[in-house]
Amino acid sequence: MKRLFISIFTLALILAFSPLHTVVNAEENQKNVEETVKNIETQVKDSVTNPVAETKMEVHRKSQNHGNYYTFTAKLKDVKDAEGTWTLFVDGTKYDTKKSKTPSTSFIYNLYEEYKKNGETKGHDIKIVFEGKVDGKEGIAVGTQTIADLTVNHSQNGDKNKFTGTLTSGKSAKGNWGIAISDEKGKKVFKKKEVYNVKGTSFSHTFTGLKEGSYLVTFAYDGNVDGEDTVIVKKGKLQITKENNGNNDNNDNNNDNGDVKPTPIDNNPKPNPTPPVGQGTVDQVIDNTHKGGTLPKTATSNPIGMVAGLGLLALGGAVLGYRRFVK
Repeated sequence: MKRLFISIFTLALILAFSPLHTVVNAEENQKNVEETVKNIETQVKDSVTNPVAETKMEVHRKSQNHGNYYTFTAKLKDVKDAEGTWTLFVDGTKYDTKKSKTPSTSFIYNLYEEYKKNGETKGHDIKIVFEGKVDGKEGIAVGTQTIADLTVNHSQNGDKNKFTGTLTSGKSAKGNWGIAISDEKGKKVFKKKEVYNVKGTSFSHTFTGLKEGSYLVTFAYDGNVDGEDTVIVKKGKLQITKENNGNNDNNDNNNDNGDVKPTPIDNNPKPNPTPPVGQGTVDQVIDNTHKGGTLPKTATSNPIGMVAGLGLLALGGAVLGYRRFVK
């Protein structure tokens, strides 16, 4: 019995120090190491990605300084502490970035500069990105918002010219609409129409008696779209001829069948590099605005955005021109 026990013990020792045993142990150790690394990677991945999936961002905008700029406010929802970098993207291009140690921040977008550069304003796709720590964990949060654009359509029946402005996005809207028909340089207004506190995403108005010639059409909206402040101004050229304004001698005035083909508004006119400057009050408005002063009492203030109904949207400020047309 002793010999059998010794033989078994000896065999065990031989196997323990044999290459086969070493290989088996190595494989088991490697497996344990891989499982440990995998667990660590999973823990790290969870700690980074969970805040991304769970952290949401609210983005809101307000029209400020009589419509000269937007203020975008971004806030991380259900977050107590946050520290990191916030970045504002406008139409996919980085516009501004800042660091903050709070769960919220704000950005300013300059409508004045946009109008000065393009001669009008337009809709935008807004995205704000936060990267940093959220309640002690690394995370990323993204908030988006769409600013509606404005399309302008024109139809003609004899000497009746109908203009329709339509917001390109948004389910609901309430605000002020305005349209002005002026000479090509915007120095003299021939027709104008303003309406206030109108519900709906479109507005139409028909002017009669426009004579043959070239005109500048300015269409503006100032209000809110889906509860967010929105300020848009569009300009286009319009050509009225004897043939399509109903004033030619050969016109039989039977234009209801759509035989008349109106000249559409050019929605992409070249911006006027030097907008016309008005006299008196307008000069004072520009001077005060550039200095950060208040507008004169002759301009009726509007609680939502643009000044004087639909604003003074030209002459150097993003809202200093439409009113210049309709004074």
